[in-house]
Amino acid sequence: MKKKETKKSISKQLRLVNFLIPGVVTHRIQQFECVDADFKAPRSQDCPVHQKPKENWSQKDYRNLLRQKINVSWASVEDVFLKVIHLPGESPEELRMMVELQLEKLSPVPLAQLVWDIQVLPNPVPLPMPEPDPTHPEEKLNQMYRYAVVVLMAERSAIENFLALLEESAFHADRVELPFLHEILQSPETRNGLYVYPMRSGSRNLAVTAWWTQGQLQNIDMIYLPVDESWKAIFPVQLNQVIWAGQVAGWFKDQFSWTLLAPAEDDEALPIGEWSALLSELYGEGKLDKRMTEPELARLNCSLICSGPTANLLPPEFAGTYRQRYVDKLWLQGITATVAAYLLFCLVYFAGATVADFQKSRAEARVKLLEGDYQTAQKLREQLDLLQLQHSLKFAALDSYRLSAELLPSELKLTRFNFNGGSEISYVGEAPSEMIGAVTAFNEQLSRAMTYGNDPVPFFKKVNPPTSVQKAGSPDTLTWRFSCELNLPELNTEVKKR
Repeated sequence: MKKKETKKSISKQLRLVNFLIPGVVTHRIQQFECVDADFKAPRSQDCPVHQKPKENWSQKDYRNLLRQKINVSWASVEDVFLKVIHLPGESPEELRMMVELQLEKLSPVPLAQLVWDIQVLPNPVPLPMPEPDPTHPEEKLNQMYRYAVVVLMAERSAIENFLALLEESAFHADRVELPFLHEILQSPETRNGLYVYPMRSGSRNLAVTAWWTQGQLQNIDMIYLPVDESWKAIFPVQLNQVIWAGQVAGWFKDQFSWTLLAPAEDDEALPIGEWSALLSELYGEGKLDKRMTEPELARLNCSLICSGPTANLLPPEFAGTYRQRYVDKLWLQGITATVAAYLLFCLVYFAGATVADFQKSRAEARVKLLEGDYQTAQKLREQLDLLQLQHSLKFAALDSYRLSAELLPSELKLTRFNFNGGSEISYVGEAPSEMIGAVTAFNEQLSRAMTYGNDPVPFFKKVNPPTSVQKAGSPDTLTWRFSCELNLPELNTEVKKR
């Protein structure tokens, strides 16, 4: 069994409720906004028939997925036929199927041409429980109730023409309801007797009568009356026929009270004073009260939509069509938004690529413009490095001569002193055979030699050990040789300091 949603839970889903009140020349559209399970005072606008309103409040978009918007239209009274029946049942959910079985007897038109729904009244009357079956003591019987059900029926063509008229005003209704029925069914526990609702219906007057017995609705009738004085003779005849039917059914008593509910706005075509005088003359003194205004009735309708199921005369195929249009619109908007986002991305991407290409072109142009100067500067830099190296080598050679002159033992004879590749120095000389130790000592002194200046560093990066051979034709003389690698970076530093 489906659990009913509470007013608070449904109100949280609702955001806006739009009401279209049809008219002969103009439609009136009222919009209620749901705030904290209540409805704010409505906005209102008039829309000429067959034209779209200035502001299309009823249009739905993706925001309706988060908070619901409902469009409600009020059907014309003269298009709807009402019938009150009483049915037994355990719960209201069972009643629709029971009404459907009796619908052929209740309907004024063939079922194929009918649109119908039911409105179940609250506060059903408990029925007496039957005696339990002694042969089955474990069997439990559920409590049965007597429900009052109002069956709303309308000719399908009339509802379809009405919906087509609404579509011309760009209003796609989610619900088609009968507003004055909500007013009739208000506070049923306090109702007793006859309630008369005079109203206008097109070019005719209409009297809706509701008969109540101790809070239970027994009958609803719609009595159409002419606009001339003859209504005073016709109305009592029609009303007495309902009284006789009530006597036969058993719900009518000889004495009853009556209440006349006048329209909220005075209408010269409905002289309430004459209505009250006629009812007083026929049935004694009664009560006079005011009906709800349109905003009050719309607010009541909002509350009833939230509190539970109400009768809806919108054909299911129209509801499905409107729903499909809304889904198609969402798809179209989604695809449009996706394409727009893709185009925007492409636009930003190509704009960024164009800017990057422009910056690259400018950089390449500047590179080309500076390329000649850069190559010239590179050549000058190479020439400068070469001159600096030559300068360093010149001073390194002078320091090498000086160092060799200072450290060379007198027993040794230096025959060749060569620079190989700029940074390598070759020493070649002669010495007596017994003075080979002096060659080794000279080699070690060179490896420990330091540069001249305030911050001395090793003069040579590497000093290779000496080699010696006997000189040809002179057995007492040795020819020695070794090479050294200058410590050029340190020499450069020393040169710069100088």
